[in-house]
Amino acid sequence: MAPHDWETRALHTLGLALLVMFTAWLGIATRSVGSLASVWPANAVLLGIFILQPRLARPAGWLAALLGFVAADLLMGSDLWLTLRLTLVNLVFVAGALLLVRAVPPRWRSLRRLESLWTYTLICLIASCCSAAAAVLLAHWLEPTFFTGAWEAAASWFSADVMNAVLVLPVMLSAPAFFSHLARGGHSRRQDDLWQFVPAVALLASLMVCAGVGGPGSLAVVVLALLWCALSYPLFITALLNLLTCVWFLVAVSFDLFPFLDVGPDSIRITVLRLCVAAFALLPLWTVGLGQARAQRACHAADGGLPVGVLNRERLFVRAAALMRRKLRRPVAVMMVGPQGSTEASDLLHAMGIVRQVLRRTDLVGQLHGQHFILVVRGISRSTAEAIAERVRGALARSGCEVFRVGLTWYPQPPAEPLDELFATAEQAWREECEKARKQQPRRREGSGLSAV
Repeated sequence: MAPHDWETRALHTLGLALLVMFTAWLGIATRSVGSLASVWPANAVLLGIFILQPRLARPAGWLAALLGFVAADLLMGSDLWLTLRLTLVNLVFVAGALLLVRAVPPRWRSLRRLESLWTYTLICLIASCCSAAAAVLLAHWLEPTFFTGAWEAAASWFSADVMNAVLVLPVMLSAPAFFSHLARGGHSRRQDDLWQFVPAVALLASLMVCAGVGGPGSLAVVVLALLWCALSYPLFITALLNLLTCVWFLVAVSFDLFPFLDVGPDSIRITVLRLCVAAFALLPLWTVGLGQARAQRACHAADGGLPVGVLNRERLFVRAAALMRRKLRRPVAVMMVGPQGSTEASDLLHAMGIVRQVLRRTDLVGQLHGQHFILVVRGISRSTAEAIAERVRGALARSGCEVFRVGLTWYPQPPAEPLDELFATAEQAWREECEKARKQQPRRREGSGLSAV
């Protein structure tokens, strides 16, 4: 192993230990909300890290997590023997959920599908049952004074792990895709898009109304505002607003804004509270998932079975014409992508999907005719357009679509010529790229029409 590789792994392991220690300390420090009703993000955060970074889920990573849990408890003055047993219960939840996540198909591990949300919900429930059983064995039977009974130990741990996983895990798992899309300009906003902030402002106003009015009836306003956010924002933003709202709700309970939850023994009250918060959090998340699934089915049907986000010929011309008519006379790049020769229909659809992921959400990708599709990108310089074309080539080559070529045309402002002529110019640029590739690279076989890569 190279020295820098060892140093990098050591830093990652140390960072994992510090993060677990901080999140565990955060849960311990917020026990003022109620010793059994506090948010405990450490388990869900550790699980999210192991899912996103599988290389950390090794013996060194597990040992770092163990040390992080123990250090946080010891700093707060807890008993070492009890701390070790409670830490093992926490790790049982993480280990059980991680095994289940690795058992499901890879396409369900991303939260881009509605089935993924249901899958993760079921995984969290099963893993919480495992931690509940471990809590009965390690916390109650070995330390009978810690809980009054086995039911209290199981219910407390089950409800805590379910609630925290539902709140924290969607934020972590949806963050990489969101920020990656943001870096490509997919969520860029203009001044005329300020109305998109209205649902978040409405949520803030509903929380203020709920805090002022109090009582269970005021929560209906918060639910409606959260659903509005779920219908307006991507999953990461909705999950983040969901997390902040539920944390606010737990704090509000500690200040007796909802006295109806104070009825009954503490163990039952806390368990019911946590399960209610978990159910409350799932509603907007599933709303986002249903909206995404419906939009994907609609786009897939409207575009004749093309990948999501790829337009058919009719919609391509309509959207491109609208893009050219905008008042802002910004530069525009038009690219044609197609195979040098012929290819299978499945390979063509795969290539379209790859290109759609590379570009911004505001860029157009549409099938022009046959095995050729068009990219329309606005507001970029010539050098940026060339860099994007190269990035498209690289993405296609890495995905196994080596025979696809990209023809690029760039205009300092939208041209006045018809779209047919504009796309024909891009097609001519594509033909020149194909001819250049034939001259630069030897053929694999005579008469094949395919250049060797």
